[in-house]
Amino acid sequence: MSLSMLSFGTPALAEGPSAARAPSVDTQGVYPLPELGEDWKQIESIYSRVHYLPDNAGTARSLLEHAESSIPRLADELDLPTGGVIDIVLSPDTEHFRDVQPGTPPTWADATAWPQSGMVFMRAPKARNPSSRPLTQVLDHELVHVILGRAFAPNPVPSWLQEGTAQLLAREYTPDLTKQLASGLLGDNLLELEDLTTGFPSGSSKAALAYAQSADLMAYIRTEYGDDAFHALVQHM
Repeated sequence: MSLSMLSFGTPALAEGPSAARAPSVDTQGVYPLPELGEDWKQIESIYSRVHYLPDNAGTARSLLEHAESSIPRLADELDLPTGGVIDIVLSPDTEHFRDVQPGTPPTWADATAWPQSGMVFMRAPKARNPSSRPLTQVLDHELVHVILGRAFAPNPVPSWLQEGTAQLLAREYTPDLTKQLASGLLGDNLLELEDLTTGFPSGSSKAALAYAQSADLMAYIRTEYGDDAFHALVQHM
């Protein structure tokens, strides 16, 4: 049995919209793409459109190519439609990343998703920690948020489902997460599922445990019961 199931027990269903939200995912309202200035460029294809400054042209092309293969693959893994074109804004620095969005992102966020607006904001390589995850993996995580968020609109996606699925499909479910779960289990600190429905704890250690439990639960359902059960859970909720 999954470690997280010892605390999660039977999944509870979210009922109706909530103002609380999972970290780095906006669940409220539809916002227009911000005005970026005449120096900005854009490239687009079937599923995505990347906005960037000339210095980041190479990164923009790589992200577009990745998004064009990832969006249909992720939608297929979720058994959901791709939805409309997703706008990806590649911010050149931290100040721009913070100021260009409709709301203030968490200080630790490497990227954010605004599902109902179909927008993803990302830090360009020079604005990131060199030890951060690959930018394409970060993009996959946010694309899952957009695809799920559009399907659930206008209601928010339960946080454990949103973040657990994003980690799983972005291939972020690693042995390190299992270690975090084991630590929480030994300390009798595992979180209840109902506490992870409308948001995650603000403290770093509890938030890390919340992410780990969410990923572990979704991985358990998919591994133990197969893709059909994984799809059925998403569709039912």
